[in-house]
Amino acid sequence: FGEENVNSGSLIFKGENRSRLGTNLPPSDLGFEAGYLGIPGTLFNDNDWFLSTLYWEQAIRGRAGLVIGRLEPDSFIDVSGYANPYISFQNLSILINNTIPLPDVGFGAAMGVAFQDQWTIKGGLYDANGSATTYDAFSEGGEFFTHLELSWAPSRAERYSKEIHMVGWHVDRRTRAGVPESHGIAISGNWTFRKRLMPFFRVGWSDGEAPLMNCAVSGGLLRYCAHRGDLTGIGLSWEDPSDRNLREQKSIEAFYKIQLAQNLAMTPSFQVLIDPASNPNADTLALFGFRGRLTF
Repeated sequence: FGEENVNSGSLIFKGENRSRLGTNLPPSDLGFEAGYLGIPGTLFNDNDWFLSTLYWEQAIRGRAGLVIGRLEPDSFIDVSGYANPYISFQNLSILINNTIPLPDVGFGAAMGVAFQDQWTIKGGLYDANGSATTYDAFSEGGEFFTHLELSWAPSRAERYSKEIHMVGWHVDRRTRAGVPESHGIAISGNWTFRKRLMPFFRVGWSDGEAPLMNCAVSGGLLRYCAHRGDLTGIGLSWEDPSDRNLREQKSIEAFYKIQLAQNLAMTPSFQVLIDPASNPNADTLALFGFRGRLTF
């Protein structure tokens, strides 16, 4: 609406269907089944049909933006340009920071303001009890997840390829779910050299038992092959669980996305899960993956 206007608005919506194929255990559950506190097959779960987003996006004088409605919080909190689960890594411990207890899909609002073409400040409030498969808003009353983020990039046009940011967050006590109040801080960054190489990192600390991890560090490198459209990467993570009875765990993932045609890509991958936190009988677990992506 008002596409040529600096105060343009958009209605954003997305419906999804995710189903098992030939197995009783979807790839998203492989980690927890093996005692690893994480998801090695991000997005590959068994949710059937659901409405993942339905929100209004409002530009304000070309320098600020507001979103409100049914949101996927991980699209607005601690976002880094390397972390695209459709074409890059599949291990969630490398894609996000597990010291942040990101709410599930639910009602929320967020706003960002850019200034001096390099700095951006963002903040948001979300339903701490959101659910991808239900549509109630704030069903448990005033239990919120809030965050404030400050980011820097050489320019707004480069904010996904060259950027560093810091996030502070807080989540209220979730009474019915039995999850205590928690808070924390996270720092992330990625930088692209010659449009081909992108090193990245994430670090995070939290106080409380709402997140899976109280401390986490991850990093790695992506390489883009411009003449073919191929993408390859390697990432590593170390995590210290918020449950003090569990041991520290690590992971390594390597992948190679082969762009067979403009609309078709195949991505073989290999993961090693080291010292899975809740499986003291296993030191090393290996996972092989093969992802296909067809766009229209």
